Amino acid sequence: RWKTETEKKAVSCRWETETGKKAVGTRTMTFIYPVIMTKRADGSWEGEFPDLDLCRCEGQTLFDALEDAREQMYNWIDLELHEEDPVMPHVSEEGDLALKEGQEVRSVMVHYRYTEGWDE
Repeated sequence: RWKTETEKKAVSCRWETETGKKAVGTRTMTFIYPVIMTKRADGSWEGEFPDLDLCRCEGQTLFDALEDAREQMYNWIDLELHEEDPVMPHVSEEGDLALKEGQEVRSVMVHYRYTEGWDE
């Protein structure tokens, strides 16, 4: 069982059983976390996930930065879920985030498929 402070909010899990593969089972999980986006002086964008330590993104356009955010968040989650004792952090409420002038909050969603029991 995954350990998380607010599992209902941070993760929705759907168990699937695969046949014809060496996998015992697959978890398809959906994660949604806020990212604080800031427009730089040169017009490019950077973002930081307040709930995911050291998880940041950037891009020349807001679209590019949000695409990078999705990729960086996926990589962060992947790393955490492969830890011996994974703990997914609490999801901050948008209203609880301290924003500076010119910042905006976007929600980023990642679908993660985690398979256990592969013979390597």
